[in-house]
Amino acid sequence: MCDDPCMTAGAAPLWIRVLRFAFAVSGVLALVWIPIRNIGESGFSAANYFSYFTIESNVLGVIVLLIGAGCDPRDRRWQVVRDASLLVLTGVFVLLAVASIGGLASRRPAS
Repeated sequence: MCDDPCMTAGAAPLWIRVLRFAFAVSGVLALVWIPIRNIGESGFSAANYFSYFTIESNVLGVIVLLIGAGCDPRDRRWQVVRDASLLVLTGVFVLLAVASIGGLASRRPAS
């Protein structure tokens, strides 16, 4: 738990913090179960697994949920960092998706 009074002022209700923790635990279980299930399978590698955007964003989501459950930060700096990290990940995903669509569109033969 956090002892910083700036981080705990106006704390969220206990049930919100319990839900944050529960969702974080379910995220950890999902992130750990897939590699455990696929160890020994041909074509599976941990490096490839952790290179997927969805896995990376879920790791970040679990970290944010655990911090929110443990410390319940209300500080403005935490809100900026939390929101910026999620926006950056979303922006990277959209940029890559749009870039790949643009690349496919430019390869089509002219009719």
